[in-house]
Amino acid sequence: MTSSREAITAELMDVLRYIRGKDAPEPKLDMHLIKDLKLLSDEASELIWMMENRTGIKAPSKEWRNVGTGKEVVDLLLRYAPQT
Repeated sequence: MTSSREAITAELMDVLRYIRGKDAPEPKLDMHLIKDLKLLSDEASELIWMMENRTGIKAPSKEWRNVGTGKEVVDLLLRYAPQT
């Protein structure tokens, strides 16, 4: 499973490209998931599910409510990543 900032960021970019489709603009970490990338609620749920499954890191549901940007997704997952 992935727990480095670089690996989680790469996974996030892959997931965002998949969810938004190949014709969407290239996502960036500072983009807001709803306002800039226009994710719908079901797409946001899919993003959470995919990121937790791809990284093996589970964050509490209440924590996800405070996430707005890609950077915040990465920071949240790193906060709950197992310490090595």
